[in-house]
Amino acid sequence: MSVARAQADMALRRCLRGEALEREALLELLAVPPASDEALYLRHAAHKAALALDGGRAYLWGALGLDYTPCPMNCAFCSLGEAWKLIDAPRSYTETEIIAHARAYVAAGARFVVLRTTQFYDLDALCGMLVAIRKAVPGGYEIILNTGEFDADAALAVRRAGGSGVYHTIRVREGRDTAFDPDAREATMLAAVRAGLRLVALVEPVGPEHTDQELADCFLRIMATGASISGVMARVPVPGTPLGDQPPLSLARLAQLAAIFRLAGGGRLAGVCAHPAALENMTAGANIVVVEKGAIPRDSAPSEQDWQTFSAAGAVRLLRRAGYAVRDGDGREIEDNLCMRNGETSMTATEAENHVQIVRPEHCGARVIVLVQPEERRLSLPRPKTARQLLEALGLAEETALVARQGELLTPDRRIWPDDELLVRKVASSG
Repeated sequence: MSVARAQADMALRRCLRGEALEREALLELLAVPPASDEALYLRHAAHKAALALDGGRAYLWGALGLDYTPCPMNCAFCSLGEAWKLIDAPRSYTETEIIAHARAYVAAGARFVVLRTTQFYDLDALCGMLVAIRKAVPGGYEIILNTGEFDADAALAVRRAGGSGVYHTIRVREGRDTAFDPDAREATMLAAVRAGLRLVALVEPVGPEHTDQELADCFLRIMATGASISGVMARVPVPGTPLGDQPPLSLARLAQLAAIFRLAGGGRLAGVCAHPAALENMTAGANIVVVEKGAIPRDSAPSEQDWQTFSAAGAVRLLRRAGYAVRDGDGREIEDNLCMRNGETSMTATEAENHVQIVRPEHCGARVIVLVQPEERRLSLPRPKTARQLLEALGLAEETALVARQGELLTPDRRIWPDDELLVRKVASSG
């Protein structure tokens, strides 16, 4: 077994024991090449941790940007910076609109309803909004504020008004790519925690320009403030901003970072978020997915519909495909309209080399060492719900076949869906 895989195994064991990783261990994991087999192994370990620590539960984060207006703080990555002059028609959402969006998010199963503003949005107005939403929209969901700096008194006011927590973080290169004092950001985070508010803080906005040392230090400082949810957000290049022409973070690196921060949290995190959402992130330890509307700092126009057409229903489906049970604020499991039902279906297993990866025993625990040419088969059978049930229906043993979907090996208990293109391959076992 390689050194990197041994490090991933150790990180998993420590995470399940509730032990956070120190800086040196973090740096070792961050140094693993994101597109390597070792990184895939690391992501698989983090997925195991997420399913074990969170009981297989996952959650929706429904965000609304309240004010599409120029912000004088001029963060180099943010489309709302006043100096970038990208806002042609400023827009602020009314209380009626905000309540309607909150109601829609809760109805869709969001556990977290997030109100996001620019730096100097009036906090008293936000507190009034909290009261109005709580009165109009019943449920056990949490309301999270993502706004500017505040002190201890303001944090208590947020809690009294019905706020559950805040999203506030120390960004990577805070004070360099932003005009903020990192210590002032930290003071706000600590004020929130001391007031009894949940603190959500991701390592963000991450691009390929950031070093392993910067990412490790950012995560460790976040954890030291008492964040209960963390994770990673990629920097999305917005043309017209100072960083708009810089390359984006690769999906492989984003998934790797989600995995590392899941394992590094040592079981202290109530959830891990990776944004933008992708199945690769959800199978690498992330169990919180963001959907958003309104003013979005990663876009040069407000989004009246779901940003990038990624809806709450799509988020539920993504999480379920990663093996999670999606829960709302009242603890109910959210179903979606693509769940398996009783009846018959036809499935086709087709040959497509780009849909298959060679799998070694360390990747999946299966006794699989060589992929061999499959037979194409068309099936008509009671709809199987898992990869194991599919293999049983085909008369194949787990040791002699595997199921893959879009380049991802499915473990026996993974859910399968009516519209999946599944590749079933006979294999040679190590016997």
